[in-house]
Amino acid sequence: MLVVEDGQYVVKPMRYQCRIVGKPTNYDFKYPGTYNARRDSLDKFWKPCFNYTHALLLVDVFYENVTRAKCENTLFEEHDGPQAPDENVVIKFRPNNGQLLMVACLWSKWTAPGQPDLLSFGP
Repeated sequence: MLVVEDGQYVVKPMRYQCRIVGKPTNYDFKYPGTYNARRDSLDKFWKPCFNYTHALLLVDVFYENVTRAKCENTLFEEHDGPQAPDENVVIKFRPNNGQLLMVACLWSKWTAPGQPDLLSFGP
């Protein structure tokens, strides 16, 4: 991840699935959605990171899981057979110009007594 530390750009290896500072280790299992910081939860669940620890991830493709009901009227795909409104749909984002996507991320440096420090992030 590319982050800013003391005014300098620094690349740091981080785990994909953010464990927010101050949260117990069981958050990794209790809230498995911490791999994706959605806009509607930035000022709630992600509040300890939002506006504090931002990063940039460069990728050539990005996948988003949404329900069919959420993507209706915004994504038109051809499908065979009937589809349930709560069916999972995977949306693939890939620039058609061959350039990399710049994905905004939140990250956290998690620490706890007797545990190794963990740097982790979620886009």
